[in-house]
Amino acid sequence: MKHILMVLFVMLTMGCAPKSTLQSAPEQPQILLQGGQPDDLVVINGQELGPLHRFQKPEALTIPVKEGTHLVSIIRNGEVIFERKVYADGNLISTLKIQ
Repeated sequence: MKHILMVLFVMLTMGCAPKSTLQSAPEQPQILLQGGQPDDLVVINGQELGPLHRFQKPEALTIPVKEGTHLVSIIRNGEVIFERKVYADGNLISTLKIQ
């Protein structure tokens, strides 16, 4: 009888264990863009990557980059509205808020 109770106790407490989700770190540095308008043009180091909405739907998407300094520009209606230099290091995600 003791063994049955012990097995029942173990089975009941196993379902109460906290659950967590682990996310692996990116394998290379990445840039995350927040804000701006969907049709704003994303440019990194002079290379056009396309409209901002490509990197924000259905959820925020990061842009993988090589380690080092990068110039991130956002262009709206042919005019640069946002420009920042960002140093991408290791496997970190650099977040830029477009205002």
